[in-house]
Amino acid sequence: MSRSMPFMQESAANAPGSRAMAPIRRLPPPSDRRDKLDHSHLAAPADLQARLAELRQATEVHLRRSKAANTQRAYTSDFAGFTLWCQQHQLAHLPAEADTVALYLSACAQAGAAIATLRRRLVSISQAHKASGLPPPTESELVRRTLSGIARDLGSRPRQVAPLRLAALRAMLEATPEDDLLAVRDRAILLLGFAGGMRRSEISSLDVTDLSFVDQGVDILIRRSKTDQEGHGRTIGIPKGRHPDTCPVIALQRWLFLAALEQAGPLFPRIVPNGRPASRRPDNKGTLAKGRLSPQGIARVVQRAVARVGLDPKDFAGHSLRSGFATEAAAQGASERAIMRQTGHKSLEMVRRYIREGDRYRDNAASYLGL
Repeated sequence: MSRSMPFMQESAANAPGSRAMAPIRRLPPPSDRRDKLDHSHLAAPADLQARLAELRQATEVHLRRSKAANTQRAYTSDFAGFTLWCQQHQLAHLPAEADTVALYLSACAQAGAAIATLRRRLVSISQAHKASGLPPPTESELVRRTLSGIARDLGSRPRQVAPLRLAALRAMLEATPEDDLLAVRDRAILLLGFAGGMRRSEISSLDVTDLSFVDQGVDILIRRSKTDQEGHGRTIGIPKGRHPDTCPVIALQRWLFLAALEQAGPLFPRIVPNGRPASRRPDNKGTLAKGRLSPQGIARVVQRAVARVGLDPKDFAGHSLRSGFATEAAAQGASERAIMRQTGHKSLEMVRRYIREGDRYRDNAASYLGL
């Protein structure tokens, strides 16, 4: 019976009046279907050039965003200076010879450029050649030895701004009375930047929506930073201070109340007039300008406050808030991990430099000499 089954099925299929079974259509594997879908937009030749032009524009945008805006500006400015120097001396700049780059370094050193500036300019020259598909001349032995010789002559220690210590910060706050909107904003910047160990660019980029007040203080969302160019973001906590006059949370709340900022706007907008030292404003409200205060504006806030207490503004900048936090926290016994969690440092070496600064006179061996 089992042997006759195929014959019976075939006979039934061929019987008069019976419908023939339609052949089964087998679909291609999912991977083949996906490839056809992904390339379906290339099927029309008329749209090919337009599609490629659109992709080129998108690629250019991605390339520009691969580096921070400040880095891109520095590369452009540095290479423009190198190009001008080459034109003045009738030398090719792209591609450039290693001898040309070495001569350029010597010329910059004679003009007073710091070794850190020379290293940055080499990176800019290298990036310009790589972007054009050319081998960078900066990797030659001639260029390396020239830079090494300049470093030995000039010294390679970079110039560093002074850290803002707690005693100086308190004096600056006392010299910045809350008599107008500009002073209220500046006090909030000083206290928030110091307590958060923040970069000036991070302070400048804050929006009102980045704040979340909690019982312990305020949470600050830092959406993007120097070491987080892809924008993963991180949140730091600013605890309430022990003293009302130096509490960053109170200073921030007072600024938000008086400024009546828009929820979708920057936390620290510019104020008109710009608040030069000894300037007078007709009322104590001031005028909020469009646009956020720039990182350079944050540095000027620090320098104005420093000048009020008789210190040299040239020794301080926006980074003084960040380095001052790390130095002061280390002097007060904060751990490396706690400091790095607040500042977002990726390198232990940089944090330990601040710790050495803060520990310089704590348990100093010379203090046991009885001098």
